[in-house]
Amino acid sequence: MSGSEHHDWRSKRFLTYEETVEMLRDAGINVTARTVQRWVRIGKLRATPVTFRVRYIPRTEVERFLKEMESSEQLALHSAAG
Repeated sequence: MSGSEHHDWRSKRFLTYEETVEMLRDAGINVTARTVQRWVRIGKLRATPVTFRVRYIPRTEVERFLKEMESSEQLALHSAAG
């Protein structure tokens, strides 16, 4: 993808699977687009259908997911320490 085609996910309300991967990786979660696709399929992440095969993930949904992951990690650390 050339520089003119690349859009920074930080300025977008809806993300492609690849942009979602970038956002998650920036947060320290190493995933692939295939994993994100699976998470959408099982309901771990909510996506908005655009066409029959294309779905976008709201950035707010990824932010919610990250907060949920952070909370569950803190609970796990607290449980392990106690």
